[in-house]
Amino acid sequence: MLKCFTIALVAVLSGVAGCREAHPDDPERLRLSAIPDQPAGLVLRQHQALVDRICASIKRSCEWVPVDSYESLVERMGRGEIDVAYLGAATFAQASNRHQAVPLAMRDIDFRFTSVIVVPRNSKPHGLDDLKQLRFCFGNPSSTSGHFMLRQRLRDQGIVPERYFSSVAFASDHDATIRTVASGLADAGGVNASVFYKRFAAGDPSALALRVIWQSPPFTDYVWAARAQLSVPLRQALIDAFLDLDLGSEADRPSLEAEGTSGFVPAFPSDFDEVSEVLLSQGRM
Repeated sequence: MLKCFTIALVAVLSGVAGCREAHPDDPERLRLSAIPDQPAGLVLRQHQALVDRICASIKRSCEWVPVDSYESLVERMGRGEIDVAYLGAATFAQASNRHQAVPLAMRDIDFRFTSVIVVPRNSKPHGLDDLKQLRFCFGNPSSTSGHFMLRQRLRDQGIVPERYFSSVAFASDHDATIRTVASGLADAGGVNASVFYKRFAAGDPSALALRVIWQSPPFTDYVWAARAQLSVPLRQALIDAFLDLDLGSEADRPSLEAEGTSGFVPAFPSDFDEVSEVLLSQGRM
C-alpha cells in the first residue's frame, strides 16, 4: 500500500512540475497597467491599492507600467509587454479581437455604466434638444464612455453628432473634457458619469462650474483582462483574487473603495457583445 501511495505521489508531483514547465510564458513578475482615462497620477492612485492586494494574494511581485494612450496599451499587451490591464469595454473588445485578450473580472457597477452630458452651470441648455448647433466635446476618441458608447446612445436618440452639433472636438481624457467645457472652449461635453460625480463631490472647481443635462441609458464598461499567453491556472488565480476581495475586510476595503465598488464579479467575452457590434458599426474593430 505504501509503495502504491509513493508511486501515486511521485506521479502527482511530476504532473505539477510538468504543468509548471508547460507555462514558460508566465512571468515571475507581473506587469500591470490601465487605460489613461484620467491624468497619470490619478490612474495610479485609483489602482495602486488593488494591484498590491491582488499581487499579494497570488504571491507574485508586480510592476506598474504606465502607458500614454489606449492604443499603446492594446498593442503592448499584444506584444507581451503587459500581462494584466484595466481596460474600457471598447479597448477590451479591440484587444480581444486583435490579440485574444481574456477577461478576468469586473466591478459590480460595470454592467450598468453611464455617460453624462455636462454644460456650464449658467448656460441655457436643459436637454439634448437645446444642444443643436452648439460646440460639443467628446472624451478620448478610444474611450468607451467618453466616445464610442456615448456616440451610440446619442444615435439611439436620433442624433448624429457631426450633423447635429456645430462642431465636434475630442479631449485627452475625462478630466480634460470637464476643463474644456468649464473654460468655455465647448458648449457641452460627454463625460464618464462616475468620474464627473466623483470630481463634483470632491469639490473640483471645473466640475462645480458644470451641471448635468442628460444621462445616457446604461452599457457595459471596464474590465480587468489578461494577455492570452498567461496560463489558465494563473488566470484563474487572478480571478479568484479579485472575487475574494471583501468590503468588510479592513485589508481589502481601501482597494475596493479606490475602485469605486463593493466587489468584483467574473467577466465573460459575451459581456462585450454590444460594444463589439458598436465598434464594427463605427469601423473601429
